[in-house]
Amino acid sequence: MSRLIASYFAEFESRSAEKGYDIEKKKKSINGKLNRMKELYIDGMIEKTEFLSRAADYQNQLDQLSIQQDRCRTPSQAAQEIRGKIDSFQEGYKNLDRKHRQELWQRLILRIEIEGRPRPNSGESYSNFKVTFA
Repeated sequence: MSRLIASYFAEFESRSAEKGYDIEKKKKSINGKLNRMKELYIDGMIEKTEFLSRAADYQNQLDQLSIQQDRCRTPSQAAQEIRGKIDSFQEGYKNLDRKHRQELWQRLILRIEIEGRPRPNSGESYSNFKVTFA
C-alpha cells in the first residue's frame, strides 16, 4: 500500500513540476511580446491607445499565469502534509488491536458489492467489486 501511495505522490509532484515549467515558458513568451510592444511604441509604430490596450491584455495574461503558478506550488505542499497524515494513520493503525481495527472498518465502509465470484478452490481472487464508504 505504501508503495502505491509513494508512486502516486511521485507522479503528482512530477506533473506539478511540468505544469510549473510550462507556465514559466508562457510567462517568458508574454514578457517578450510586451517588450516588443514597448519598442514599437517607442519607435512610433503604434499609437498610445493601442499600446495601452495591448499592454493591459498582456499584463492580465501574466497575472493569470502567476495565479496558476501559485496553485501549482500549493499541491506539492499539500501532498507532503497528506503524506504525513497517512504515515501517522498507518502508525496508529498498527497499534490498534483486532477489535478496534474491525470497529474502524465497520464505521468507514457502508457496503461492499461483489460482481461475479471466482471458481471455488481455484485460488483466484475477487476482481470486480465496489466499496461504498460511509
